[in-house]
Amino acid sequence: LTEGRVEIEVTRDAADSRVTGFVISDNGLGLTLDNMRSFETSDSRYKLKKGGKGIGRFLWLKVFEKVHMASRFTGGELQFDFLLEDKDQIRNVALESGLASVGTRVELGPFRPQYESVCPKKSETIRAKIISHFLPFFVNMNTPKITVADGSIVDLVDEFSELVKDDTERKFELTHNGEKLKFRVNCFLVPKSISDDEKGVNAVFYGANGRSVLRLPIDNAIGMQAIDGEYAFFGYVSGDYLDKHANQERTGFSWPDDLKELVHRQALAIAKSFLGSQIEKIREKQTSVVAKLLTENLRFMTIVDDPAAFASGLDLATQTPEDVFLELSREARREEGRTRAAYAEAKKKKSDIDEDVKKYTEKLSKESVASLAEYVYKRKLILNAFEDKLNYTDLDKKRYELEEIAHDLICPLQTTKSELKYEDHNLWIVDDQLAFYSYFNSDKTLKATTGGADSSTKEPDITFFDLGIGFDRSGTMDPVSIIEFKRPGRDDYSLADNPIVQIRDYCSRLRDARRLVSYKGGELRSIDENTPFMGHIIADVTPTLQKMMKQFGPYAQRAGSTCFFKWDEEFKMFIQIQSYADVLRGAKARNEAFFQKLGLVN
Repeated sequence: LTEGRVEIEVTRDAADSRVTGFVISDNGLGLTLDNMRSFETSDSRYKLKKGGKGIGRFLWLKVFEKVHMASRFTGGELQFDFLLEDKDQIRNVALESGLASVGTRVELGPFRPQYESVCPKKSETIRAKIISHFLPFFVNMNTPKITVADGSIVDLVDEFSELVKDDTERKFELTHNGEKLKFRVNCFLVPKSISDDEKGVNAVFYGANGRSVLRLPIDNAIGMQAIDGEYAFFGYVSGDYLDKHANQERTGFSWPDDLKELVHRQALAIAKSFLGSQIEKIREKQTSVVAKLLTENLRFMTIVDDPAAFASGLDLATQTPEDVFLELSREARREEGRTRAAYAEAKKKKSDIDEDVKKYTEKLSKESVASLAEYVYKRKLILNAFEDKLNYTDLDKKRYELEEIAHDLICPLQTTKSELKYEDHNLWIVDDQLAFYSYFNSDKTLKATTGGADSSTKEPDITFFDLGIGFDRSGTMDPVSIIEFKRPGRDDYSLADNPIVQIRDYCSRLRDARRLVSYKGGELRSIDENTPFMGHIIADVTPTLQKMMKQFGPYAQRAGSTCFFKWDEEFKMFIQIQSYADVLRGAKARNEAFFQKLGLVN
């Protein structure tokens, strides 16, 4: 048998060296009678079993203006031109009889203009494109000799061997239905630029009798699309069993699904071992993501003691915070299900109920502690954001940022057709008692607030400069709380325009109305002359505000703070005035013990 050869010659323009076409020669059987009959048949199915669709030669004519063929076969030689014409596409036919060495020479060129411009110019680029396009021929370890002549002659098999990195052979055995089967896996890295399969960069190839038969992409399985940013992994699996069980067309194997799964699982294990250092980096990244998510979502701390151990069980493709969070959530749900199922089973079997209940409640207790820890952690983040705004030295920027915080962080403004639930605001920053209050009024008139009992169209100012908000804890006799935010740095208060007068006026009008209604019109609670009110004024204590406190006071100052307070007997209202800095200081102090327990000291 003669060794197979394919020779590719690049033709260039003598003047400017641009590529004008190609000449491909081989030492195959040539255009035998059957081959020529297929060539002359549109959409021939002659090579369907090998993947041929019978249209390849027409693509030549789409790209090149002319094709000339010369084929030697046993008994003669045939030459002709192949053209893109309405009829007589095969012209200038010359047939000579006699014995000759077999083979075919195909001359493609010149290019049609629109394709010449996209043809690579550099010889090494052309070779890389050829290798990429015919990659399975190189992967299967048993290819014909392929050379490219372009100034010099380069053996593509040798070049591919030079491009290969870390070529290693691994062996493994499997027992299936009592039969011991032996396999080999050739593992290597190649530049990812020559792996152009759209299904994935990295792959495991299964071959038989020196030919590549099956390609399975493994990007997701190894969690990478590129090795060290520039290589692709290829594994070539071979063995006697595969040689015997490839189908006739070499497009697949006649083997049971369970064996296929076993072999592929083993091949993947070898691939991961081969890529050990890269896999370790992915595991380190996953561990880092898990650890970060645990600090941000403390409810998961009951299901994950060791971030690295949890990460080791993740699919290698699970790397983004969103994907890891999803896996943590799934595991939390599974753990909850296991706990409840175990308790139900214990009750059913009437085992040691006391012991089982103890285990169950201990687990629920851990989950509750985790949920509380997450809530405390979020409080810490909110206070950090608040503090960041207070630290600005630019007064104008500080004012703007504090206004933004008052609106978006402490109490987001809602439309008139929705209520603000207690978890939707952060008024605990002002007073922990407000944490469970339901939204009552932000941008509605007193008339709307009281269901028409008060005809005033006055409403708390909710511009970016001032913000007045009313809160009520429905179903309780807790005070009706009125909160008034003032623009940071404001220093133009007068007897007629100041937050003390405003908050007293709101209180008086609501008391006279004798009731509060929700946005739906239903009564929240009644109000009488003994209903207590709590007024919070959040404002920088500027000279004009201090003057107003003297006028409507006296106000006492809490030691070591910028917090002032007074019981206003006339309105049966406790009024507290705090600066933004003091609000932050108080909130941090009330939560500090929890922060320290969680190690959130910074």
